[in-house]
Amino acid sequence: EKQVAEALSTAEVWQRRHAEEAKEKSQLEMELSLLNSRISELTEQLQSVQDEGRSDREALLDRLRGVSAENMAAKLENQTLKAAASAVEEKLSLSQSELQQVKASIRQYETLLDSYKIQVLEHALGTLANPDPASLRSYLPFNKLYRLGKPGPRPISTVPRWPRQNTRPRW
Repeated sequence: EKQVAEALSTAEVWQRRHAEEAKEKSQLEMELSLLNSRISELTEQLQSVQDEGRSDREALLDRLRGVSAENMAAKLENQTLKAAASAVEEKLSLSQSELQQVKASIRQYETLLDSYKIQVLEHALGTLANPDPASLRSYLPFNKLYRLGKPGPRPISTVPRWPRQNTRPRW
């Protein structure tokens, strides 16, 4: 009987231990199942984040390529515009130089014209002051025509006199 009681007591201990182990095993299996589902969720999230990262990186690379292409186009256009501006500046400089030369030439011609006018007037006035009968006869028909309203040169008396100042006539 003692052995039976010991065997029963040992069996009860083993049975309790087995029940505890079974309970612990089911608890661990439940935790394992929860951990596996959590691992699956995290793996899906990681895959999703990686996919988004890849697509974002591709979008940024595409944008970078576009901006680089625009930058190159802008640089080329800038070089073209600089070359064109340089050519225009050179043409402007040449034009200004030519303009200065033309202005100087005009001034020379105006001075020459003024001196010719003065010479013509001095000659005409000198002829009237010391009249030569031949020269007066040449003026008389034109004077008559002018008085009759017919076309012809203006008589000497109506030729304007230029002042002998440093001013030039305005045309």
